[in-house]
Amino acid sequence: EGTIFDIIHLDTGNKNDYSDRILFYPHTNVVYGTHGTAMIRSFKDQLHVLNLEGITGLQIVVPFSGNPLIIKNYIAALKLAAFLHPKVISISAGNADVIPEERAVISKLHQENILFLAASGNEGKADFTNYPAGYQFKCVLSVGTKKGAVRIDYSNKADMYLEENFFEAGTSFSTARAGAVALKYMKDHPKDNCEQIRERLVNYYKL
Repeated sequence: EGTIFDIIHLDTGNKNDYSDRILFYPHTNVVYGTHGTAMIRSFKDQLHVLNLEGITGLQIVVPFSGNPLIIKNYIAALKLAAFLHPKVISISAGNADVIPEERAVISKLHQENILFLAASGNEGKADFTNYPAGYQFKCVLSVGTKKGAVRIDYSNKADMYLEENFFEAGTSFSTARAGAVALKYMKDHPKDNCEQIRERLVNYYKL
């Protein structure tokens, strides 16, 4: 209620230099060069979680590194996502260090009932999760990748794990797909808040 978008996905720049664009898309379109393709495939082909009609998304593509100017741009994009008040914010990026400005924005999302999904990282660490996925806040959910009932070797520790398949590899792709899964749960449990949806996802997709 009161939001334009069901989901906002933040992604990193890529070789096609989408870093200076904000891409509006319906899920029936393909978003080239970004992890958003995994989200679209999850809706359309793989998970069959929702009808495409009526689902609105915004993808914001920004560079992501330790450069101070790039961090400033990333924080601005994160603040924009929070301001637009979607049901879900997902991010296919991360690093090993806490960014105070990032932490401050994410710490308040549960007050707005926004579920935040982030990639756990691809360093293969069984006892560590990259940030922002590693923040221990209500409504923050780290996403990893599995093969069968086992965490796949490249995936860091996570709260929930999705199966790797033929069109995706890496926790960033799993995170984009997890956004589709989260919206399915929200549709099925419309009275649940973000913390309750998080608990459902963790209980079903944990290892």
